[in-house]
Amino acid sequence: MRKEGVLAAIAVLLLAGIISPLRTATAQTQPSGSVPCSISRLLSPTQGHYTGAWQSTGDYTFDAKFPAQNGSPAYEKIIDLKLIIDGKLDVTVSASGAMNGTASGNVQAPIFHDGQRDISSGVGTISGVISGQYAGVGTRLTLPHPTLDIHWGTFGGNAVETFPALSDFIFTVNNLDCISSQGTSLEQGFPAMNITSDGTGQLTQAVGVGSSTGTWSLISDQTSEFNARSQQINSFISSANALFSSSTPLTGVALTQQVLRPLRALETAIAADPAIARCLLEQLGSWEAQALPAIYKRVQTQAGSAATVSDLRQAGDLLNAATQLNSDCNMADGGAGASLAAAQRSMLDGAIKQRDWVTAALAAREMLLIGGQSVRVALGTELTVDLHALVQTASPASMLDVARMSYALGDDADASAAVQRVALPATRSGDSVPWKPVKKSKAKPKKTKAKKKKKTPKPTVTPKPTATPVPQPKTLAQQLSTGISDITVLKPSGSPPTFLWTPVNGAATYIVTVTSNSQPALVWSWAGTSTLAVYGDTAVPGLDGSAGEAWTVPLPASYTWSVIALDAQGRIIAEHVRAS
Repeated sequence: MRKEGVLAAIAVLLLAGIISPLRTATAQTQPSGSVPCSISRLLSPTQGHYTGAWQSTGDYTFDAKFPAQNGSPAYEKIIDLKLIIDGKLDVTVSASGAMNGTASGNVQAPIFHDGQRDISSGVGTISGVISGQYAGVGTRLTLPHPTLDIHWGTFGGNAVETFPALSDFIFTVNNLDCISSQGTSLEQGFPAMNITSDGTGQLTQAVGVGSSTGTWSLISDQTSEFNARSQQINSFISSANALFSSSTPLTGVALTQQVLRPLRALETAIAADPAIARCLLEQLGSWEAQALPAIYKRVQTQAGSAATVSDLRQAGDLLNAATQLNSDCNMADGGAGASLAAAQRSMLDGAIKQRDWVTAALAAREMLLIGGQSVRVALGTELTVDLHALVQTASPASMLDVARMSYALGDDADASAAVQRVALPATRSGDSVPWKPVKKSKAKPKKTKAKKKKKTPKPTVTPKPTATPVPQPKTLAQQLSTGISDITVLKPSGSPPTFLWTPVNGAATYIVTVTSNSQPALVWSWAGTSTLAVYGDTAVPGLDGSAGEAWTVPLPASYTWSVIALDAQGRIIAEHVRAS
């Protein structure tokens, strides 16, 4: 495949490897409680014990019909019964919102007929089991067939006790929050009752027609604890929103220190009390679901306007902090990762085109910092395409620098191509010729005088011609060192390894690259003014606090490293490439 042919795949490869940040330097321990991130929430009160009041008033009409008897005509009597309940509820709500408990109370049951209260009115109690499953407003809880224990009238001093079984009371939830719920109750009809005629003593039965309606409420035993935690949540949200609304640009450091860490601490404290945790975590999750889209939008804005590597890093840090915050919710980032990837790629392309090697090295490292191992193939492809294009367009005067950087970045093909496009002198300045040709002897062989004594002649050996050594072609590394000084380096030591070299006169900046002996090559790059660099260092010159990022690309078992010195104009003045 020609190098130009891979351009179309680069964007897809980069985006596939970079959208999900892999840095963990600012990651916090996840609390044991789940944080449901939804703006719609509070479908049921939190688990625990609840108590509350229940008041209900019923109005039932009994149409008592007495047949004719002993000469007395048939007649009809209308009886009105009131049922006044002053009750209480005692229930337990499970973590899933299931509610079970009891309803009980005192009952007044006055009876009226002909506009007068009858002496047979009753008093008593009511009790039953109430249950249901909270599912938001409109939920129906049931008190099935509660038992009435009522003593009716005096009847000459003897009260009559009955146990009428009412129909189901339906408790409808009209309002609820994390620690309370309120609503209405309804029951239809009263069971058949014996009714006696005052005049004749006749007995008949009639069913009460009417209903009993009421109101009820429940509140958690842990209301004070919940309110204290809720106040902490409100204070946190207020502080976080103030940070977001500030005119000061939002940074990853600020988001981590002022939002992410306090949030994790608050979540951990809440999760320690499971009875009230769910609903409190819902409050935090609802806030996160509203806050995250705005944060990701800021990442896009910062990435889109990035003019320097520092700008890229700050956008990346903000994306990383937002991703850590999003570990609760797993919401889509709204294209923030893709925007940052595009900005990094654009800066790398522009830096290589302008032969701004420092920016190119740092931009490549930003891609690896965000994308980790998954972005190495795409980055290698991007570097290859950019360098190949530069080899075709660079001037002969800068072609060796192109070749040197290509080689340091692991692109041997473009390094060789760049060398072939420039005429190299036979030797490097100050170097001796690496081979010594054997000189042929010009002296004529001496003639021997004939001796008087005749001897048996010995056969003479014909001397073989001495072969002239053929000079071996210089290696690519030797050709790249033409015209510049070699940097003295020390063997790397430590874990992660520290790379050391001696200072170079006139050097303003150094670039260090570490490449694998297999493709993709580049695993880390660095630029700075120091004469040492530690593998995985992420410092951006001039950006405080940028050195502490976690590096996630492991050092290969087989690798080489290069150091290049540049002067104040960005020209390469010394190098040592592919040291092991």
